[in-house]
Amino acid sequence: MNWLIGWAVLTASQPALAGKDRCDRPADQLTEVSETLKGLAAAEEQDAADMRDDKADRDKDRVKTARSYAKKGWLCTPEDQFHAAWVMRHSSDADDLKLALDEATAAMNGHVPRANWLTAIVFDRHQVHTGQPQRYGSMMGTPEGRLCLYAIDETITDADRALYGMPPIQAQFKRVLEANSIREEASLREVKRRDLICPAVDSNKKGR
Repeated sequence: MNWLIGWAVLTASQPALAGKDRCDRPADQLTEVSETLKGLAAAEEQDAADMRDDKADRDKDRVKTARSYAKKGWLCTPEDQFHAAWVMRHSSDADDLKLALDEATAAMNGHVPRANWLTAIVFDRHQVHTGQPQRYGSMMGTPEGRLCLYAIDETITDADRALYGMPPIQAQFKRVLEANSIREEASLREVKRRDLICPAVDSNKKGR
């Protein structure tokens, strides 16, 4: 069993069930909060599609709302957990990302569509923002003005990635190289040789 799936089953299935059994959301807000979370997630997707200049500021507001609901114990269904994690993944604060990872894996255990993919994305983001190598290769950036790939755990296979709906890592190597007008073999060796591994993130910085 892939170790992240094993961790999810052990740590996230219990919160997913607990959320249903011990939901602290006021009865008169059951539907309202779920619809708000769903709307926040949809708005984030639309902002990304529209390439809005103010998306980062809007993300901060959405993260604040989702975080508040999570802290209050108001994520009462796997779908609520999925939508909250979807929104909170845009934080660069390690605590927010750990919370998002917990919610995403709980949603995965609740069999929400795309929750496995979201879990991988949030896991990578949490790794990068705590100064550790990512596993699935989803995190790229332009910290020095050109597209680069954050360090990856080289022991992870494409079979591991496929379990989470992630593409083969070679696709990411190709994307980084082509973005820098390099038409060479799409390999980690070439990415490293071209100095296209992003500098490690300072995990002491907060992003709220």
